Amino acid sequence: MMRQDGQGGDWIVVATVDEPAPLLAAFAAHHLAMGARQVQLFLDRPDAGAQALLSGLPGVRVTLCDPAYWARHPRGQRPPRHTARQKANAALVQAGTDAAWILHCDADEFLSAPPRPALDAAEADTDWLTLPVAERAFRPLPQEGLFDGLFRRPLEDWAEAGPLIHGGEAGYLNRGLTGHTAGKGLFRTGRGIEIGIHAPVPAAGRAWTGAAARDLRLLHFDGLTPLHLALKLLKRATETYGGPPRPHGAHRIAQFTEMARLAPDRRGWREFLRRLQTVTEAQEAALAARHGLFAPDPPADIAQVAGQALPGLDLSPDTFDAALQAREAELIAATGLAV
Repeated sequence: MMRQDGQGGDWIVVATVDEPAPLLAAFAAHHLAMGARQVQLFLDRPDAGAQALLSGLPGVRVTLCDPAYWARHPRGQRPPRHTARQKANAALVQAGTDAAWILHCDADEFLSAPPRPALDAAEADTDWLTLPVAERAFRPLPQEGLFDGLFRRPLEDWAEAGPLIHGGEAGYLNRGLTGHTAGKGLFRTGRGIEIGIHAPVPAAGRAWTGAAARDLRLLHFDGLTPLHLALKLLKRATETYGGPPRPHGAHRIAQFTEMARLAPDRRGWREFLRRLQTVTEAQEAALAARHGLFAPDPPADIAQVAGQALPGLDLSPDTFDAALQAREAELIAATGLAV
């Protein structure tokens, strides 16, 4: 039964996902450890391995979004756009929950700290809290774990600082990030909010009151490995559906256009992504001077939390990439990606 107006600090997570099972397990375990009452995962395609693995985590609910699911859904059919499916699933969860807040995010997005203090401190007229984003980048070292690296924040003085710090790669970056700078939202239930991807969907005659969550950031892993980001960009480059094209920023269009061109050249595309996501010592110093880095305090040890919840869970980059190659074999063949 949905509460009349979301009050208090209890919260749940909803995500529509299409990722290898180990990442989904880490995502679920992390948010439960951060205090989520429940994590609801909607599998965008069949994945028996994910269903089996996640069944061992109390507090996780997995829904397979097969044709039968969409036939039962209030939408009546599967929306062609991934973002529309995300919003449709979030609306379904919102309609049936009695939790006070809903976090709507992706499987590559984590939290820097438990959100309960921010939720408890929210003013009564606050309809939603925005989580400013910090994006994972790599130091020039071999990747040993899926969650290695440091976090960079969007730069306020990007027009001036971007070319100075990143040179020719600045045109591929969004205020210093490869992904979005909008963050994600924690939405209060019971107020008629239509949950969007980054913020409430605008409503006629109603302005939703938002506030930035204090001492809390969204940790975005825009590509858990270089192969993961390569496939993510190639999906954007090749997606087709009816209606107007999905909006992308100029930096993202530049990324996936270049990625599509370089796909058959393994060394070429890996070097391209390395330049976008690796922070050199000099760049790290320049970002630090501009408050462009973020250090979770205490550090969010995602792999350790996942390993405690599911002993033996393999979160190595090599195993993750092998799973990606198996599940994205069709895309790899269609784009000529050299892996």
